[in-house]
Amino acid sequence: MDQGELRQAAENFERVARQMSVTVPLAETMLRGMDSVIARVKAEEINSPMEWHEIPFGYLSADGELSAYPELEDAYANFKLKLCNISISDKLV
Repeated sequence: MDQGELRQAAENFERVARQMSVTVPLAETMLRGMDSVIARVKAEEINSPMEWHEIPFGYLSADGELSAYPELEDAYANFKLKLCNISISDKLV
């Protein structure tokens, strides 16, 4: 796992969620729910890929609730992919 890319994805998700949390309660909920994962990334405690189902809030993508907030959805999806050590090109093959 590339710790730099993982940290960047974590910080981007955190930034987007924090900015949106002022007006979007879902963003605040996600930020609080992902706080421990973000902290573990920043402390470089995640050294092997997580399982897809271990990452909170996956159901929000599945039921389409996140699609109302494209920037939050993109930041979350990118962070989740990095946590699972999946690149977009892996999914296209």
